[in-house]
Amino acid sequence: MNTEITKQQAIEMCQSNWWEGMSDRDVATFQMHNRLLCMPFDIFQATMERVLDRPVMTHEFADWEGMRQELMGERPAPTLEEIVGLISIDKRIVIFAGDRTPDA
Repeated sequence: MNTEITKQQAIEMCQSNWWEGMSDRDVATFQMHNRLLCMPFDIFQATMERVLDRPVMTHEFADWEGMRQELMGERPAPTLEEIVGLISIDKRIVIFAGDRTPDA
């Protein structure tokens, strides 16, 4: 299902609050099949977190197809290592907290 909308349609949809009263799954499915965001990003991210039943980091949206596949049940949720791996190595800082020493 690919319903590609225009930039103007996306703006008008965002202004209309079209997602209000719809199920999270329907909202997420519609948005994940359109490359132009037609709702405020914070609402979309929160919707994806509820539907996927997990925290969704902002940079995960760079793997649009992977998120779409997870939403549609075509692949499992990514591991933390895969999520961190989406960040380019030159921009990645990982802080280990607690008693564990990371494996060398």
